Amino acid sequence: MFARTAKGMKGEVDIMADISKRKLYGKHELLADFECSNFREAAQYRAEHFPDVALFTYTDQDTGERTVVMPREFQGQYEALSVCLFENGVGKHLAVMGDNSYQFMLLIQSALCSQNTAVPLDKSLDTDTLGMLLQKSDSSVLFYGRNYGEKAAALKEKLGIEVYELEELGKLVSEGQKLIEAGKTDCLSQEIDNDAPSVIMFTSGTTGNHKGVMLSQRNIVSAAIMDNRQCKFFYDGLLVLPLHHAYGLTCAVMIYMMFGKTVHINQNMRHMFRDLQAENPEGLVCVPLHHEVFYNAIWKGIRSAGREEEIRAKIEENRRHPELTDAKKREMFRDVLGVLGSRMKALSSGGAPLNMEIYNGLRDLGIEIYQGYGITECSPIVSCNFEGGVRTESVGRILEGMEIRIDDPDKDKVGEICLKGPNVMLGYYKDEEATREVLQDGWFHTGDIGYIDEDNYIYLSGRKKNLIILANGENVVPEELEAKIVLCRAVKEVVVFEKNRRITAQIFADEEYPAGKEGKSPEDIIRGHIAKVNQSLPNFKQIGAVEFRRTPFVRNSGGKILRNSVE
Repeated sequence: MFARTAKGMKGEVDIMADISKRKLYGKHELLADFECSNFREAAQYRAEHFPDVALFTYTDQDTGERTVVMPREFQGQYEALSVCLFENGVGKHLAVMGDNSYQFMLLIQSALCSQNTAVPLDKSLDTDTLGMLLQKSDSSVLFYGRNYGEKAAALKEKLGIEVYELEELGKLVSEGQKLIEAGKTDCLSQEIDNDAPSVIMFTSGTTGNHKGVMLSQRNIVSAAIMDNRQCKFFYDGLLVLPLHHAYGLTCAVMIYMMFGKTVHINQNMRHMFRDLQAENPEGLVCVPLHHEVFYNAIWKGIRSAGREEEIRAKIEENRRHPELTDAKKREMFRDVLGVLGSRMKALSSGGAPLNMEIYNGLRDLGIEIYQGYGITECSPIVSCNFEGGVRTESVGRILEGMEIRIDDPDKDKVGEICLKGPNVMLGYYKDEEATREVLQDGWFHTGDIGYIDEDNYIYLSGRKKNLIILANGENVVPEELEAKIVLCRAVKEVVVFEKNRRITAQIFADEEYPAGKEGKSPEDIIRGHIAKVNQSLPNFKQIGAVEFRRTPFVRNSGGKILRNSVE
């Protein structure tokens, strides 16, 4: 087993030595009252403080069998698997791809606690791209979900790597248990290097340039602690985010693990509403695409029951009574919210800008949305709104324990957001040049443009790399224009860019949007809307050309439009 040794990372992060021992920033010592710095300590804390609360539950997508995993059970299984991996060689890069599953999380936990490095991969990528990432990350072993056996077989043939089916991990756990019984327990007693590269997560952003973000265990655990302290998202949750994203691993798993809540694992989006009904969570960590799915499902049920006029009348009446609490609204609309279960209270949102129509529509029904801001390089959370501290236009207040500055601000104090903190990555794997570009004097340059207010709330404008720089020297943030265009309900998706020296909007229209009294097409309605938008803009910002496409833009697995998919 594991015949080949992956190339280690010694020397790859030497340029980051000055910040690998970074101190914590903020008003108080981050870990003063929570002594966890790695995944082993987090699992031990959970087992000691919440031993009788289920850690994971899931319903197998093939057999329909429901499984409950208690904290001590998880601890015993990951320790056994860790010993098995350790005794078969350490310092390896173990890649994993597949649908969300208990085995996926068990493998990540075990890899990190056996002095190996986990490399979670997006199973939706094509075989050529997966092969490139396996080589780029020096991965010597691939664990895969059984639904992706053909890809795994092709990668094994192409690269000569070892492959193992995630669903067969039980055999390796049993092997590890036998090793423990034989006294092979060195793995369990060896100290974990909290600041060593432990996870390599590939981020393509929206341009397709895959970079391997090196995160330490301290990075991820610190992010979870800081986020939970501020957001206080104390809800049982359903895991709907992919585990190959830092957002899913940190915010939808690690926080729940450490703070005594249950993670209900949704293995496949096809079964999401089934799992919502079966597990009945109180909250979800998700992205705006989920909001849209939930909102549409709710209103589909309302219309099917012939209650649209009744519900809209109730909503209009409620808007005249701002004193109504979310709890009262949820009780009022309990029957129509049933598609989400009977306990749903709130959604934590990140990854993409909110659709304000859907945001307000869910709030009308008593479902609060707490928008946050994160980036993989920050493990990933940076800021969040929270109960009693919501500012709708902001992506939230920066987490206590971090520092922020605005680089090269303009007259309105808008510039590039730069960050320091214990959650900031170690660097990009095998890419010193890219690391130097974003980590300068201990500050991480995010590439995001925005400003902060007097209360440390962050407001985003767009991405620095997306800026349109006009011939007259003026800068145009395309995301600002996109936000105005998408307010037209006939617009499904839009990307603004420069083409032939003109600001151009490429739009995927909603062909089913009902025509107005004049019988206008969606395209005509959109052109009229853009004409009104242009009237409110200075000349240099106005949309000069509009293009319509017949297919949606390509998105990455996090739901973000890939801007290089513009036709």
